[in-house]
Amino acid sequence: RVARLMVSTTNQAPVPTISFPLAGSPYSCSETMAFRGTATDPEEGSLSPSAFDWRVTFHHGNYNVLVLGTLNGVTNGSFTVPFRGELDTNVFYRVHLTVRDSSGRRATTTRDIYPRTATLTLRSNPSGMPVTLDGLTVITPFLTGSVVNARHTLSAMMTTNQLGTNLDFMAWSDGGKPSHEVIM
Repeated sequence: RVARLMVSTTNQAPVPTISFPLAGSPYSCSETMAFRGTATDPEEGSLSPSAFDWRVTFHHGNYNVLVLGTLNGVTNGSFTVPFRGELDTNVFYRVHLTVRDSSGRRATTTRDIYPRTATLTLRSNPSGMPVTLDGLTVITPFLTGSVVNARHTLSAMMTTNQLGTNLDFMAWSDGGKPSHEVIM
């Protein structure tokens, strides 16, 4: 018995396009990020919303986390960037758009969105004082990157000893309590 394999080259892959956010668009914490796309198929023309599947993942170092599970049947959507959580600046969100034609052939495109960043500087008078930033004790002066609009908790010790001298906390320059939240 002879079996024949027939291969059809007539069904080309659909072409997804993410039209928003634009390439290079930055984000800040607490911001609602919208996304929008279109898709065409060489054989079928414009694809309907039912052909669309969206996902959003958060990337940091060697891991990523699903932020928005698969959103089916729409050409647009949005997600809100949290104001707490990952505080490093070497992070980004990836928007995934997968489309499928009526024959089931799929294609995917992605768009990466990087954070707006700023430098958070902690100083004390005198220099060399321990303060707590988001639960981690650091010694002033201390500089670190932060995503814009991220919320951080600053804490100062009420009394500390430096070179045999007891020093009492007086005030933060922003007028906050010894332990308070700041928005970058």
